[in-house]
Amino acid sequence: MRSTASLGRLAVSICAVSLAVAAADDGGSIAQDIGEGAGTAAGNVASGVRSAGQGIADAGAAAAGAVSGAASTAAEAAREAASGASSGASSAMDGGATGRLSDAQIAAVAAAANKVEIDAAQAARKKAKNAQVKRFASDMIRDHTAADKQAAALVKRLGLTPEENETSRSLTRRAGDDLANLQPLKGKDFEKAYAEHELAFHRQVLATLDEKLISDAQNADLKSLLESVRSVVAEHRDHAQALVDSLSK
Repeated sequence: MRSTASLGRLAVSICAVSLAVAAADDGGSIAQDIGEGAGTAAGNVASGVRSAGQGIADAGAAAAGAVSGAASTAAEAAREAASGASSGASSAMDGGATGRLSDAQIAAVAAAANKVEIDAAQAARKKAKNAQVKRFASDMIRDHTAADKQAAALVKRLGLTPEENETSRSLTRRAGDDLANLQPLKGKDFEKAYAEHELAFHRQVLATLDEKLISDAQNADLKSLLESVRSVVAEHRDHAQALVDSLSK
């Protein structure tokens, strides 16, 4: 009986040990699972933080790129407007280069050129903030208004009727295009584009006076007036060049 009881107690002890070992194994497994789960969660959090950080960095880079792109676009628009104005002035003045212009046609070209300058200067005086640009625009209005009045008085005295021609029509057409290119621009972009337009325009007017208008003029008084206007145009060209140089600094 004692042997049987001892065997029973031994069996119970073995079972208890087995259960303890099993429990220990299960506990270790659970702990391992919990540890692995915690490690995975921590890894996911770290990964999330890195992703969020990268997202913020990407957003910042995109914003910086947008600002840079906007500035580049504005600068490019200014360059294109100035380039268009330059080529426009050249093509407009070259529009009636073939054949000799009559005095009536020259009178129409002079009137168109003066109007182009006055219109552009009036726009610049309204939009420009730079004091030098505003003064230049005021000078253009004053001088070209005076030149227009002189030409009109001479044409009336000579009994001429200004005759529209390809050169005068091209000037008027291109003036509208140039002003349309300048209008969207603001601040320094507008001021630089306007100054470059003025430089290109006065260079071309000066060349046209030297190469065509003065030589084509038949009336002595008209020729004398054109020669007088030439000196003013040369001064305007030099003033425009100084303005371009100043705004480029």
